[in-house]
Amino acid sequence: MLSCSREEVDITSDKLMPITFNIGIGHNDSRAISDGTSVNQLVYAVFGDKGQVVIPKTVVNDNGLFSSSNYGITMSLPSGTRCRAVFWAQNKAGEAYYSITDDMNLEVDYQGSNNDELRDAFWCVTEFFTVSEGNKVSVILERVFAQLNAATYPFDWEYVQEFYGFKATKSSVVITNVANRMNLLSGEVSGSVNVNFTPGNIPAEILASDVDADGKDEDYTYLSMSYVLAGE
Repeated sequence: MLSCSREEVDITSDKLMPITFNIGIGHNDSRAISDGTSVNQLVYAVFGDKGQVVIPKTVVNDNGLFSSSNYGITMSLPSGTRCRAVFWAQNKAGEAYYSITDDMNLEVDYQGSNNDELRDAFWCVTEFFTVSEGNKVSVILERVFAQLNAATYPFDWEYVQEFYGFKATKSSVVITNVANRMNLLSGEVSGSVNVNFTPGNIPAEILASDVDADGKDEDYTYLSMSYVLAGE
């Protein structure tokens, strides 16, 4: 059980109540890469209704985070307090790309290779809830980044490579005007940078997508896959 000291809580309360958060990852079936199973680090914090810190930023490293459909965390929170919780989940290797401040502001470092699945990450901020006995809060983490895919029909890609006499194994991407900061409590993104991913191995997976919106998926060969923080 994770509990907070009275010094960390800017709210008075007669007692603390155990609150259970059932955490799962939402899935988008149109995306063939990164289903969340590589996630092994969870970062969270709890805030009061005036933005005051109830539980400061906490990091949990656990290889079994999402080996099942839901992962449970129990926290002790002040009874009667109106709160909301912020969660961020990633592979621990993502620490090379993402920094999160104590007040849950995210900064993204886009340096590095293209086609890197370890850049995938998931996020959720709950609705406000009032702490009471028996509280259980459902948390569904969703992908925070846009997954920018480039793909082609397998036959076309094989023909192009055969015609020009080359075998492509890596790809890179240049993207302009990409957000690189996010307030994880408010969901607001900011910043503007140009991204130049270095060549990375082209994904071996097949991209199944319904391009014509006719309800039928077609299989495509990946050329490139990138994660970027998309603004409005």
